Amino acid sequence: MPSPVRGERRDPPDEDTLIARTGALVLTERMDSDAALLAHPRSALEAALAGSGRTLREWRLNRVEASGGGRLMGFDVDLDLDAGGSESALVFLDTGDRPVDTERVRVLHRPEGGRPVRAWVYPQDPYLPALPAATVPEAAAVLLARLGAPLAGTPALEVLSYRPGKRAVVKVTEGGRDRGYLKIVQPELASHIAALHEAFLDAEVPVPRVLAWSRDGLLLLEALPGAPAASRIAQVCGSDAFLDELDGLRRLVERVTWAEAARPGAVERRDWYRDALCEALPARAERVAAVFARLERSLARHPEPAPTTVHRDLHLDQVLVDQDHPDRIVGLIDIDTAGLGDPRSDTGGLLAHLAVLAHWHRDHGREEAASAERLGEAILARERDPRGLAPVLAANLLAHALSAALGGADGDERALALIEDAEGALRVDESPLIPVSSAAHLAP
Repeated sequence: MPSPVRGERRDPPDEDTLIARTGALVLTERMDSDAALLAHPRSALEAALAGSGRTLREWRLNRVEASGGGRLMGFDVDLDLDAGGSESALVFLDTGDRPVDTERVRVLHRPEGGRPVRAWVYPQDPYLPALPAATVPEAAAVLLARLGAPLAGTPALEVLSYRPGKRAVVKVTEGGRDRGYLKIVQPELASHIAALHEAFLDAEVPVPRVLAWSRDGLLLLEALPGAPAASRIAQVCGSDAFLDELDGLRRLVERVTWAEAARPGAVERRDWYRDALCEALPARAERVAAVFARLERSLARHPEPAPTTVHRDLHLDQVLVDQDHPDRIVGLIDIDTAGLGDPRSDTGGLLAHLAVLAHWHRDHGREEAASAERLGEAILARERDPRGLAPVLAANLLAHALSAALGGADGDERALALIEDAEGALRVDESPLIPVSSAAHLAP
């Protein structure tokens, strides 16, 4: 999938201030909502960096995610060093209410007792205590030795992904050889994820083995062969063999013996997405509310089927294919969110990701846009109940619309395109005059 789209610089008015009061940092009234903080973050960012010998020069929005009833906002910042020179950093402002060790963050208090803002600089993520050491070669070597996987030398590290407050994946190589992947998660989830991998392997799902794990939220995963299917989309989009493999993979996942619920997805969290999307697109709030109302009616017409084990975050970057024969699936990764859930969720999530991928390739003038559309059409053509799938697909598209809306200068335009896709998905369910074969636009 494409990397996060960074926003443009937006300088807030000078009157936004932070007041130092007996050692506590207190936000002014203007910062009393998440929307105001997102629009005018300079003073909060300056507070996060206070006393570090660095001065904020400019900032760019990197990402916004849900966080315990609030938002987790990441900003790429350019800094001038008091000692001379400059550097860049990634700073996070968290308005959620998840428990956190306040010694690991800088707390910015809102006026009149409102929910405080927790600030930190990557990699000092308070929810992922193992992250700082896992991103420094010398410290990572110590971690690996403690896990029972000592190296002869200092490893080379590559951070492949980072979801603030949730997880990170670091590729470990030594002497040009893959030595596995360090997955950093919230400490309380480490044993759960290790058990998930064991259950998937017992069901012959080709997930990586967990070579070792620790209670501070660190797992060492074996390196699987293959390439992400997203990188081979032009080769797999017209392959019936790949579709057969994909269907077989999902059947294997359904048969995994697991008793716990999957992580809540776009359908379960639709009320939050509705409110956040209305706030992100105030000029389009009426349209957003209307499409979510249609989503509710569609979900009511199609009650959730009996739960099965689902991946919950299935997309082509999670599916590994053979390098030489990309129609063969050789691996499935990132099963952290898996569990019992709506069996429609993996198909709906996969199609929504393909829609995002198609838009991204089209925006960049790439031929792969047509490949993503073609693959979406082929997956949908195999769906037994496209009308029942429609609300699940629409919910996932609307979740992606929020990410787009918060993603930069052209975010509103990209968000509206995904809202239109969601409206199109719901029309398939609403109109008996639309034949199933015309539903190709569900993966635009």
